[in-house]
Amino acid sequence: MKKIFFFCCLLASLFLTSCLTYLDDKDIHFKPRLVLYCRLVAQYDTTILQLSHTVSAFSGSNRKIEEVKNAIVEISDDNQHWVKMEYNTPLQYYYVLKTVFPINEGKTYYVRAAAPSYDEVSASCTVPCFRETHLKPVYVESDKDTHWGQAFNEPHKHLFLEWDDYPGENNYYTFFFNNLYYDFNEETGEIIPMYYDWEQISDMNSKVKNFSDLELDGKKISMLFTALPNNMYPLHFDITMVQMDKHSYSFEKSYNSEKVTDDMMSVFLLEPTQVYTNIKNGYGLFCALAMKDYSF
Repeated sequence: MKKIFFFCCLLASLFLTSCLTYLDDKDIHFKPRLVLYCRLVAQYDTTILQLSHTVSAFSGSNRKIEEVKNAIVEISDDNQHWVKMEYNTPLQYYYVLKTVFPINEGKTYYVRAAAPSYDEVSASCTVPCFRETHLKPVYVESDKDTHWGQAFNEPHKHLFLEWDDYPGENNYYTFFFNNLYYDFNEETGEIIPMYYDWEQISDMNSKVKNFSDLELDGKKISMLFTALPNNMYPLHFDITMVQMDKHSYSFEKSYNSEKVTDDMMSVFLLEPTQVYTNIKNGYGLFCALAMKDYSF
């Protein structure tokens, strides 16, 4: 049986080697496209846009992605009157101040970018209106279980975030948090600061958590935020609830989906992950967010 398996592997390797054909960019007529990335946030004082380009997967060691610095980038709130975005050379992005071009919730915006040797790209999105969801923390006593690869063998606390979905419309959520954890010294009664975090909430597989109200319209949504030993309390923590448009949610879901691994079965049996884009004639993302900070 082992000999049969060995000869099958040998034949497979010979077959795959004989099928290889090496191509360069000229052989496949590769034409670079612009890659535009911009998130509109009404709460920010500046709108920032990054513009780069695609490169061929066959470029090998010469593959290099650079910012496109000589483009004309414009933004509009009616698709007729356009405001030019300026380029920040040290930080390598295009921008426009809120005082020049304000971003308002509930409004649709348009963007376009043109540069020599590239097709013009364009996109549009609508800024969501932030909906009050009555976000609150809920503590639940728990026994033995595992979180984020760590075993909690003693009784401990689960900290959930709960909120009420706004009914009658499609809503998409994600969260950022920064919190200061404390440890309690039972002998001295002293509360000792332990560590401080600021990051997007993810699951035990380090996948960013994004939520849709599909089949949950108007209902209560709950998410496990963290698990804590009984002697550790997050006495104070800050949460930023982000309510996304569908473009942002679709991008986040595709970007954080299961990636192809390096093992041979994955290489030959799975297709590459296609990341969502809403950029016409190019790639990237033009989306909008609304957000609110909460302190608990």
